Amino acid sequence: EPQGVGNGSLALFITDGPTEDFKQVNITINKISLISDNLPPVDIYSGERRVDLLSLQDEQDLFMIHEGVLGGVYHKIRLEISNPEFVPFEGEAISGDQIHLVANGKLDLVSKNGFHVIPEETLSIQLDIDAEKSIHI
Repeated sequence: EPQGVGNGSLALFITDGPTEDFKQVNITINKISLISDNLPPVDIYSGERRVDLLSLQDEQDLFMIHEGVLGGVYHKIRLEISNPEFVPFEGEAISGDQIHLVANGKLDLVSKNGFHVIPEETLSIQLDIDAEKSIHI
């Protein structure tokens, strides 16, 4: 199949599953990249957006739309996050040195079949971050 013939768009939704222990799980999303085996990586987001993952449990939250993604197959989405904060139903918030970020805050979502960006079309991807597996207290 042809690779890199024109550009497509990516719509990214972020969600997280429920947790019994916390009323908020806040993270700062610093960067999101699309990674391919045979195309250059594409930074689709760079900044500092604070997100409460638990507020996204029941809905798909459109995080961003990125246009101008080179058409082709990407196998990984990498999120770089920082400043996690867990707010329990009872007691003090847990943050800073009390929390261990897996892989220095790099969360990789790998697709066995790949994410196919098709020129002139928009690919929608829903990321379920699953903070309880990605961030350890």
